[in-house]
Order: sequence, then C-alpha cells, then structure tokens
Amino acid sequence: MNQEAASLCSAPYALSTQLAFRYLWNQGITPRFTPKGDLQLGNTVFSSLKTRPGGYQIAANGQILLNYRSSKQIAEQVTLTQFLTGRVNPSAIKDRIVLVGVTAKGDFPDTWSTPYGAFLDEQMPGVLVQAQMVSQILSAVLDKRPLLRIWSPWIEVVWIWSWSLTGVLFVWYWRSFPKVALALGVSSGVLYLLCFSLLMRGTWVPYVPSALALLGTVGLMSIQNSKAEISKVIDTLRSKDTEIL
Repeated sequence: MNQEAASLCSAPYALSTQLAFRYLWNQGITPRFTPKGDLQLGNTVFSSLKTRPGGYQIAANGQILLNYRSSKQIAEQVTLTQFLTGRVNPSAIKDRIVLVGVTAKGDFPDTWSTPYGAFLDEQMPGVLVQAQMVSQILSAVLDKRPLLRIWSPWIEVVWIWSWSLTGVLFVWYWRSFPKVALALGVSSGVLYLLCFSLLMRGTWVPYVPSALALLGTVGLMSIQNSKAEISKVIDTLRSKDTEIL
C-alpha cells in the first residue's frame, strides 16, 4: 500500500496480509506479483479493484472486496483473564494465527461499520475485522473460496436495462392489472434468487437498481395505459352524447 510521508508505520503491507504471508510461508507459499501488478499467492490471484467500481463508489485502487463470513463468531475467542489464569489449552492455539485486541465498547471503542450494521451497537470490533480479512486470504488460497468480483459498468448497465425492458414486455403483453402484478412478483423473486446465487459464487450483481428499474417501468407503463383507457372512455361518452343531441 502507498505509505503517507508523515506516517509512523513503515509496514509495506496491512496486518492481515502480513499474517497471511507468514502462515502460508510455512506451507511453502510465497507472495509474488503478476505482470499486471496483482498479488498472487499460489494459484490464487487477488485482482485489485479499479477506481470506483460498480456499487463501491469509493476510490479503491489496490484493494479487494471483503467477503464477510459472519457478523459475530468468526473465530474462537478467549478473554485475557482466561489466558492469564491458564485456562487456555496450549494445543488449541498451536499452529494457528492468534489476534489480540479489544472487543469491549468503552469510551474509545475500536469498532467499524460493516454490511451487518452501521450503528455503534452493531459495529464490528477491529480485531474481528482483521480476522475476517485474514480468513478470506487464507480461504481463497487454501480452500479455493471464491473472491468477490464485480461486472464492468457496461455489463451492469445492460443487466439493469434488460430488467427494465422486462417490465415493458409484461405491461405490453398482459393488459390486466392482476396478471401484471403476478408477473411482477414472480420476476422480482427470480431477480433476487439470481443475484443471491451469483453472490454465493463470488459475483456481486446490482439488485436494488435492477428491481427499481423493473418496478418503475411497470408502474409508469401501467399509469400510461390507464390514462389511455380513461381517454378512450371519455371519447366514447362524448361521441354518444353527440349522437343523442
């Protein structure tokens, strides 16, 4: 990572990365870089994000997305008292990465916002965030757990517009509101299942924009059709009034 001139930290890598390097080194896996400058550990390449990719609208050069394992129990935890009083089995920590940190929420808590919550009582302690990152690196290398990846902006645009077009086809093919509502409910469920299944395979697909495009298109088209039907009824009534006169 790029170091700030005034920083007192001279480490070229983050804590989680250094811990993963040290653990993998014992197994004969050493870091190297691809011709594109991406980190490679064994057969796993950690492709860094480009500037403001997809829904992650923060400058992210040289970073990867973090795929959280759990909101709470990412690893076995023991208290400082348990450790000092000898109530920790040495074999339980042998050949394992051990992180020491504060999980209590005091006057100056080390907690961070995550997808599991942004409020203070929902935030995750920093030591557990480090554990999440170490776990992701090791699992990607040793267990072949897929890393999170995103589509290019053009593919995302096509994806969102395709669901908008789906809404147009629904309203055009089925004129009655109950049928359109049923089709909208089914398609929304299919969209959610597709996005969720892709996420489980490591691909982050925009769900909310696609759902809004589908719902918005159906709503606008239905309103337009309703106005057209009302106009037809009014024109019919006017023509009958003219005939009577």
